[in-house]
Amino acid sequence: MSVSAKGEFMLGNRRYCYPLTITDFASRYLLTCEALGTTQEKFAFTVFERTFKEFGLPALIRTDNGEPFGSAQRNGQRKTGAGARA
Repeated sequence: MSVSAKGEFMLGNRRYCYPLTITDFASRYLLTCEALGTTQEKFAFTVFERTFKEFGLPALIRTDNGEPFGSAQRNGQRKTGAGARA
């Protein structure tokens, strides 16, 4: 599974949109494309939860290390439910 936050752009109502895409790494099949109003991880994690319920939990998630994926917690470690692999 590959995840990418596509940056930001301003909408006609002058609010920013932060697209988040989740694809199958092997086939490049688009699993999810969600227009978020923020890069806060709690909103991204909601998208992950919905995607996992529909398509199952992946063995590995690749990210572009941008927000919200590359930002660290106060102690410099990521908060995950199942652990992480390098």
